Amino acid sequence: GHTDGVGPETYNATLSERRAQAVVDYLSENLGVPRERLVGRGYGKTYLADPDDPRNPINRRVEILNLGSG
Repeated sequence: GHTDGVGPETYNATLSERRAQAVVDYLSENLGVPRERLVGRGYGKTYLADPDDPRNPINRRVEILNLGSG
């Protein structure tokens, strides 16, 4: 989970954690992915997708990485 570069760091960190957890919840509850196979991480405003424009909405996102099937 990521946020844009606007606002206090502590708020953005909490927001990104909630964003990541919401995706974990959705995948588990709606698609049947076992929770033990999911890890949600919030990065706050670290790793901006568009570092040249911290306010760009593209920075507010969730990325999903598939680390394998086994």
